[in-house]
Amino acid sequence: MKVRLCYIPTSWDTPKHSRGIKHSTEFDTLDDLIKVMSKCIYNGEWVEDEKGNKLEVDFKNICVQ
Repeated sequence: MKVRLCYIPTSWDTPKHSRGIKHSTEFDTLDDLIKVMSKCIYNGEWVEDEKGNKLEVDFKNICVQ
């Protein structure tokens, strides 16, 4: 099942036309996404399935502290 890591860029180096608009990156499996996020700092991202349904993922325990 493909999943999408969703986020809304708001940082100063994001072009103004992209700020506040939902972006996403697709992963082949939830395990692939979790492997990547285990090396990242949590910044409010969320996960959606192929149909756009939100999936509960505990990033606070997965991501780097």
